[in-house]
Amino acid sequence: MKEHLINFYTATLARKAGFDVPCTEQYAESMEVWKSHYATVKNSDIDHGCVATACTQAFLQKWLREKKDIHVCPQPDFKSLFPGDFCFMGYYVGNVYDKNGKVIHESEDWSYPEYEEALEMGLQVALKTLINT
Repeated sequence: MKEHLINFYTATLARKAGFDVPCTEQYAESMEVWKSHYATVKNSDIDHGCVATACTQAFLQKWLREKKDIHVCPQPDFKSLFPGDFCFMGYYVGNVYDKNGKVIHESEDWSYPEYEEALEMGLQVALKTLINT
């Protein structure tokens, strides 16, 4: 399974939410991914021409869970086409929880064909929640 980098928008949200962990890649102002000039770079150390560090979706998901107590868990989306017959439709963001199991974002009816797309949206929801609190 290939690890996916967070997209440019998610990276900028992560920076605003306080994500300051060493990463090997960063986003340039042109939205391109650049390898760090050094072994790693943190958001607080970004050079001229770069906007935010780029980590994998799984790493950001783990950071949210371990450091901010926010759980993002995309779920498979099954729809019933006929009574008793279920069809896999993709993935949805699912509920986003805090450390006490309290729902901080209700799942939406949006379905994404890939798990990574649903995870990216869930990460954005969690980061926006952090920024707005």
